[in-house]
Amino acid sequence: MNQQELSYYPHIKDYLKASKLADKQKHPNFHIINFQEHIDIIPFNMGPYKIGMFMLTLSNNDDGNLSVSETTYQLNEESLSINTPGQIISYNGIEDKHEGTDYMILFDPQFLSFLNNNYDVYKAFPFFNINSCPVYSLETEDAETLRFFFKKIYDEFKNVNEDNIEIIRSYLTILLFESKKLLRPNYIKTHSNDRFEEITNSFEQLIKQTENKRNPINYYADLLNISTVYLSECVKKSTGKTAKQIIKEYCLLEAKALLSQSNQTILSIAYQIGFEDQSNFIKFFKKETGLTPGQFRSKPNF
Repeated sequence: MNQQELSYYPHIKDYLKASKLADKQKHPNFHIINFQEHIDIIPFNMGPYKIGMFMLTLSNNDDGNLSVSETTYQLNEESLSINTPGQIISYNGIEDKHEGTDYMILFDPQFLSFLNNNYDVYKAFPFFNINSCPVYSLETEDAETLRFFFKKIYDEFKNVNEDNIEIIRSYLTILLFESKKLLRPNYIKTHSNDRFEEITNSFEQLIKQTENKRNPINYYADLLNISTVYLSECVKKSTGKTAKQIIKEYCLLEAKALLSQSNQTILSIAYQIGFEDQSNFIKFFKKETGLTPGQFRSKPNF
């Protein structure tokens, strides 16, 4: 089998173009797709591709499988798929199984007034954690609760204008908080719900809640009342990454957010994240992004 080339869709317009829906775009930072209305247009198989936006997909039929990073998930009846910027995704659909109504929402943080960047999304809605399970099985009642808001958003978006864009924002906000309530820990069964993933999710939550994130692994292991070795094992089995890599990812996310959204000095940001001096922070940031913090801050829309 030939290895497929990885595509990158940094913006919503890029994803819509690949889905043959470029002419349907109505807003640069938000879109909702009703798959039932585009059965003859949208490809049944897409990927692998990397995304630059957040995605929520509600499905109520068995229509193939979704691969995220190195794991493949079967999409059962009543499932919610959650995808995060930077994930590598492949979708393989089943052409004759589109009896139900599936919706996909794509959005950038800037679409909502209380979110400024990706890090804000991760803090507000833990189900968007970088390494969380991307597919959840829903009870019928819970699926209908979410479907109500998907449909409301879609109905408003069909004739979007300056007035109802605020209605769409309001419905999306409610949808996100309803999802947060439904997907709280231990409430709903995920497709890979095990002890390793629970530990990893708790680990990510601790990192986000900690001011100086750049702590050694044993710092977080102590807070979780487990050994450093066990924490490292859980993270590796759940994500394929080391615990140190996860800490680094969140340090970088917060650094970018602070550089973009605040007037704090680079030294102040370095201390806030957990670096002992500015020079080490600059080296870290440049190694990860190719830019110094100052260059990143002065580069528009990076």
